[in-house]
Amino acid sequence: MAINNKQSVTVAYIDYCKAFDSVCHNKLFVKLKAYGVGGNLLHWIEDFLRNRSQTTQVGSQYSNERYLSSGIVQGSCIGPLLFLLYINDVIEILPSDCVCKLFADDLKLYSVAKITEDSMHVMQESLDNLFRWSNKWQLSISYKKCSVMSFGRTYSDNCCFYIGNNIIQSVNTHKDLGVHLDTNLTFCAHINNIVAKSHTRAGLIRKCFLSNDPGTLVKAFTTYVRPLLEYASVIWSPYHTGDIDKVESVQRRFTKRLAGMQYLSYADRLHTLQLESLEMRRLRFDLLYTYKILFGLVHIDSNSLFKFNPVTVTRGHCYKLYAATSRINVRHNFFCNRIVNVWNALPASAANFTSYNCFRSFLFSVDLSKLV
Repeated sequence: MAINNKQSVTVAYIDYCKAFDSVCHNKLFVKLKAYGVGGNLLHWIEDFLRNRSQTTQVGSQYSNERYLSSGIVQGSCIGPLLFLLYINDVIEILPSDCVCKLFADDLKLYSVAKITEDSMHVMQESLDNLFRWSNKWQLSISYKKCSVMSFGRTYSDNCCFYIGNNIIQSVNTHKDLGVHLDTNLTFCAHINNIVAKSHTRAGLIRKCFLSNDPGTLVKAFTTYVRPLLEYASVIWSPYHTGDIDKVESVQRRFTKRLAGMQYLSYADRLHTLQLESLEMRRLRFDLLYTYKILFGLVHIDSNSLFKFNPVTVTRGHCYKLYAATSRINVRHNFFCNRIVNVWNALPASAANFTSYNCFRSFLFSVDLSKLV
């Protein structure tokens, strides 16, 4: 919405050095007490973390034993929870105009401002507070891996952000939880990346498998290649014909090289192999995720993305959505806008929305080809 309203969005990606190994035990126990953890539970956690040691083996030789005074036990069930409790209060030291998003040790700060200079000031203040907080709690920031991106209005070339005395590089693309973002939100870099990886992996399947059975190779394709092309597709699903064809080309090329498929059209190959086009699958993912948001199956505020159409409808289902006005293509083709017309056109009844499984079964039973 910010970019649609011609506002500037500044995003800072923060990377910590060996974050899970840097958690100070004594300071962790202080935070646990502040959260109300005490008694036998706190004693159990203290016994679990304290007096641990490690050694390294190379061949038959062992290094000297070293006792550990920091770090949570990776691979344990409680380890990730302890780290989240250790880092969770970072949001309290940031200005109200800066939003913090945490996923494990990945930390992202972003601020929205009508004036570019306001966003710059808020972001720098946030980075300064974060620097002091990190030093206090002995979490070392990997400055070379941190970066800043701006969406919407861009900064001048001489604009710099600092963490301490270290300049944070400004970038045009960044990999955010597996999705490559660019300043224009076109996702071209992400699409090019996953298509290249998928072509390579599909070629390895044909090269490494001794069997030429189409059924076996298709199972390998759907297991090892297709997930690359569908991960987080709700975010980056292409709307340009060229990008749609580029993604589809991976499955098109793979199926054409299967035994007995060389002279069949792509549609016939999909029918013979009992496959769907990747475009159709992305559409179904969009619809299923819309259902999850609207009916509270995911922790996302539905009102921030969708609004039910207040106009009484006489045809179709009763959960029709209102299409918000979009000023730019990026907003118009974003998930919560591009899915509205398709959602409203579903030939469904109220019975199809009684549960997620009912809605999913309905989507597999109806012809969605006219809605692509």
